[in-house]
Amino acid sequence: MVRCREIGAADLDAVADLLTTGFPKRSREYWIEGLRALLQPFERLVRRLRVHREIKKNLITANVSQLVARVQDLNTKASNCL
Repeated sequence: MVRCREIGAADLDAVADLLTTGFPKRSREYWIEGLRALLQPFERLVRRLRVHREIKKNLITANVSQLVARVQDLNTKASNCL
């Protein structure tokens, strides 16, 4: 059975070893540099998405808090009218 998964930073050494064995005219350093170059944009994107998700979560939390405070204020005013 063949299993597939995304290659991550932790896999660089093993992948570089395999590539060096399969393509012996290129050095291990060549493959490490190439793999790191390919991995960098992905890692930046993941960081950006995490920051975006955190900002969005904080905005939603702030909006819900404001909404709850407004409802409580309206409830207070309505009970004062009774």
